[in-house]
Amino acid sequence: MSGIDFSIGSGVESGTRDYEYGEAAVLEIRKEEKEPSFEESEQVLTRSLAERIHQSEEGIYQIAVIDNVIRVKTLSKPIVAQKTRFWESRRISDWNHMIGGIVVFVLAAAYSILTGSRLGGCGALLGGAYALYEGSQMAQAKGEIEKWKRDPLKEIADQRLTAFKQGLIYIYKEDRMRSYPQEFQKILSRNELHGLYRQYFHSLRDRLASAHDDKTKLLLLSEVACYSPLASHIYRYALLPQEKVDQMEEGFTRYIHFLRDYNSVDARIEREMERINESHKIPIEMIEKEKENILNPILQNYEAIKLELLNEKTAKLEGPPPTGVEIEDFHRNVKEEFAEREKLAETQFQHKKTKALRESNERLEKLQKSKAETLKKIQNDRNAQVLPLFPDALALHQEAYKLYKEEGSKLPPNPRTIVQHDLHLSYQPVAPSAPPMHITEDEENPDYARRD
Repeated sequence: MSGIDFSIGSGVESGTRDYEYGEAAVLEIRKEEKEPSFEESEQVLTRSLAERIHQSEEGIYQIAVIDNVIRVKTLSKPIVAQKTRFWESRRISDWNHMIGGIVVFVLAAAYSILTGSRLGGCGALLGGAYALYEGSQMAQAKGEIEKWKRDPLKEIADQRLTAFKQGLIYIYKEDRMRSYPQEFQKILSRNELHGLYRQYFHSLRDRLASAHDDKTKLLLLSEVACYSPLASHIYRYALLPQEKVDQMEEGFTRYIHFLRDYNSVDARIEREMERINESHKIPIEMIEKEKENILNPILQNYEAIKLELLNEKTAKLEGPPPTGVEIEDFHRNVKEEFAEREKLAETQFQHKKTKALRESNERLEKLQKSKAETLKKIQNDRNAQVLPLFPDALALHQEAYKLYKEEGSKLPPNPRTIVQHDLHLSYQPVAPSAPPMHITEDEENPDYARRD
C-alpha cells in the first residue's frame, strides 16, 4: 500500500496495493513532559475510555492524549474513512472480476468437453487463473479494510490497562516477544514502570515469605532466578531511578552470587543427565538394530505372500467367471475371498512379529525404564540441592526490599556460598564445579538462568 496520497481530497484512484499499514496505525508516540504519579495513573485508568482519551484534529492528522501520559499522532478520521472506502471499492471490483473469471472458466471448460477444442481448454485455464488472481486480490483488500477500521487509540489505551492489571513481568515478557500495537515500555511513563516494579517487588517478597511446601518454593526459586527485581534486566526495563540503583547496589551484587549458586546446581544436574542419556544411547541402538535384523526376514516373507495373493487375485479377476455366474457377482466374490486371505496373512504376520520381538522389546523396555528412573532421581537430586537456597532467596529479598524502601542500611552477611549434599542414589553424581572466578553480566540474563 505504499504511495497513498494522504492529502485531503485525493481521489480513491490514488491508492496503491503495497502500502505498509503500520505507518497508518500509529505515526508517532511521545510521552508528556509532566508525568502523573503512579497513584494518579491508577485513578485515571478506572475511568471510561471517553474520559481517558482527549482528541483534537490538525489537518490530516489526529492528536490524542491518553491518560495524560502519552501523546499519539495518527491519521485523521476523514483520511481513514477515505482509505477504507478505497479498499471497499477495490474489494467489490475484485469480486466482480473473480466472478467473471469463473464464468469464463465454466463456459470454456464446457465448450472444450463438448467439442474437444484445445482453444476451449486454454480459455478455461486462463479463466481459472484470472479468477484465482482476483480472489487473492479481494482477500488482500478485505485484510486492508480490517486494518484501516482498527482503532489504535483504543488498542493502546487497552494495552495500558492490561499493563496495570497483569503487572511488570507480564509486560516484560510481552515486550521481548514484540507487542501490538506498541511496546508496553513505550506507552508507560517512568513513574508507571517504577510503580509496577515496586508492586512486583512487594508481591514477590510476600509470596516468598508465605511459601511453605516444596513445590511452591521450587517455583518461586525458578522465578527469582529468571525475573527477580534484583536482576539487572528487570530493574533496567523498569527504568529504576539511578538513586535507587545506587541505594540497592549491595542487593544487586548479592543476587548475582545467589544466581551463580542456583545455576551451578543446574549445570551439574544437566551434565549428569547428559551422561545418563549418553550411557543408554548405545545399548538402546544395539537392541533396535537387533530388532531390525529379526524383523527383516519376517517382513520379506509377508511381502512375498502379499505379492502372491495379488497375482492370484489379478489372474482370477481377468479370467472368465464360472458357468451361470454373473461377472459382477464373480468379481465381488473374488474380492471378498482375497480380502479375507489378505487379512489372515496380516494377522499371521503381526503374530510372528510380536513373538519374534518379544524378548528384545522386554529388554528395551527394561532399559528405558531404568533410564527414566535414574533421570527422575537426578531431577529429585536437583530439587534437593536447590531447595536449601530458598532461605537465602527469602532473606535476600526481604532485606533488599528494606533497602529499596529506605528502611535498612545494609544487608546481613551471606549465610552460605554453594549448597552440597550427601546423596544416596543409584548413580554417582559429578562433583560440584567451581564457581566462576569473575561474575559476568551474562549471569543476570534470563536466558542464562536455567528453569525447571
